[in-house]
Amino acid sequence: MTSKKIISLGVLLIGVLAFPAFGMNVTMQPLYTDARFQPVDAFHAGCDQDTQFSWEGTDKNVSEIHLVMRYNPADITISRVVNSDTTPADYKIEYDTVTFDISNPTLSAQSTPLFNISFKSSTGVTSSEWLIDTWSYAVSNGKHISLNETLPMAFAQVPECDPDVIAPSVSLVYPKDPTARVSLDQSFVFEIKDTGKGIDPSSVQILLDGQLYTADMVNLQRKGDYLTFYPQNWLGVNKKINLKISIGDKQVYGWPNTTAESFQFQTATGLVLEDNIDPMTLRKMARWASKLFGSSEECTALQGFYVSSDVGLQGTVTSIMQKLACDTGDLAGLVPSTDTHGAAPDQTKGLTFVSVFAALGRILFGIALILKFHYMASYKKHKRLAELYKKN
Repeated sequence: MTSKKIISLGVLLIGVLAFPAFGMNVTMQPLYTDARFQPVDAFHAGCDQDTQFSWEGTDKNVSEIHLVMRYNPADITISRVVNSDTTPADYKIEYDTVTFDISNPTLSAQSTPLFNISFKSSTGVTSSEWLIDTWSYAVSNGKHISLNETLPMAFAQVPECDPDVIAPSVSLVYPKDPTARVSLDQSFVFEIKDTGKGIDPSSVQILLDGQLYTADMVNLQRKGDYLTFYPQNWLGVNKKINLKISIGDKQVYGWPNTTAESFQFQTATGLVLEDNIDPMTLRKMARWASKLFGSSEECTALQGFYVSSDVGLQGTVTSIMQKLACDTGDLAGLVPSTDTHGAAPDQTKGLTFVSVFAALGRILFGIALILKFHYMASYKKHKRLAELYKKN
């Protein structure tokens, strides 16, 4: 295991160095990443290890500790030593020996951490030992107390040295304001990340008001770190909806790390939509609609109507042609209609009235014709959409 380990307080001590005289004890305890990764009562062969050495005893008058610790360099390779804040030590690492000198240590009544040793073991090792030789001693009230003991270490073969223990993260990207009301065909976008082994695609699940969506459904679409969720049915009007998303990573040894996040939204107020088309179909039709265009006959008819219209109506006709993707590049060169009522000013009052109604009739006719063309264009679009939907 690497140095960034979490101390597992329930781990079995695999080696205790005991000194009955004067009630002094030095203990050694492995520091494991997580109790999930078995076995927890042995070092893991071929892996980075962290080991904590502590002093235990009731004698607080210890003024000096000198430890000469020998090890087998064929079994382990020391990578670093970390001192305790309360008992800083001077140390020296040699080929097969680590020497510690601690002056005036601040010892507690029960247990005081002395230092941590990080090392990497050989792949095939099954057992090894730390030997505190006869040159080791402690000084208490001016008396030198010899320390001499062997501390065994047991190793187990494991499938993985550095398991992933960090859970993936989930954050809501869209809608940007989760407190605002959402539409009845609302889609949701999440950012999902994992800094370790990556997210398991099959682990993604969304629970929306009791309806479960899994990763193999078309409603969940993932691209990189982003996941888009399209609800299958219309959301209820003016209703609170609950959404829960859960994901897991690809960690196998010990089981995956999982994350679950819950969100609550308020839907929009408005008319209840008829349930004759689901939101997924509507979204498909909307994507196809951008690819539809008017036929050459439709565009020619609209161009002819543009020529016969006065200036006030030509803007509307141009807008319709643009919506149908008709070519409007040549419209500027066409001559607009200059047809006006030809009644002379000195004509009778009755004829003047006829002239007014005639002009009004032409305007109403023009509006009706525009509406007809607009209806024809819309009808043709919907007809094509229906055909595309049936084919796909």
